[in-house]
Amino acid sequence: MTCVVALTNGTDVWMGGDAAGIDDDHAYDIRSTPKVFRRYSESKNTQWLFGFSGNFRIGQLIEHSLVLPDPPNLHPKALKGFVIREVVKRLRDCLSENKALISKGGAVTMDDTMILIGVAGFIFLIEPEFQVVCSRKPYEAIGGAATVAKGSMYTSGKVDPGLDPRSRIKIALAAAKQHNAAVQEPFTIVSTKTK
Repeated sequence: MTCVVALTNGTDVWMGGDAAGIDDDHAYDIRSTPKVFRRYSESKNTQWLFGFSGNFRIGQLIEHSLVLPDPPNLHPKALKGFVIREVVKRLRDCLSENKALISKGGAVTMDDTMILIGVAGFIFLIEPEFQVVCSRKPYEAIGGAATVAKGSMYTSGKVDPGLDPRSRIKIALAAAKQHNAAVQEPFTIVSTKTK
């Protein structure tokens, strides 16, 4: 259970997440390891944002072991293809090498872990069996309180289209916390925006 929210303006991406870690007995702890973080490509030319819900080990491997490429300057459909072919392959290889994947129903999966990726002004959702989703909406959310956060993102965009992205994400995470006991502060927000 968690909440991670991403928002794009078509050029930059913002991503925010809560700090709760929940075990199988529904006990929670406030984690010092953020569920959202910024990474750079191997060449240091591209900023990638990541957020995860589910297994903290998978999040740690993405943050510290996954080698990231520079995406080609492509049309959105081609960029999605690049994520599907290149990034997912690298992700699967990294998780497999570190024994972080499981076999479930005949498929190799990340169990219940979901990943948000922000790059080049786009948001991609990687589902547990490595399906890639690129929403038509300028926002996405994962975790147990994702529906609440998505509702908040929709509403804040309609009520105040000029509201800055960080404020919209803070409001969405606060709404998620209000309606889901497994979402806890402090909230971490990262962005590809450099200014």
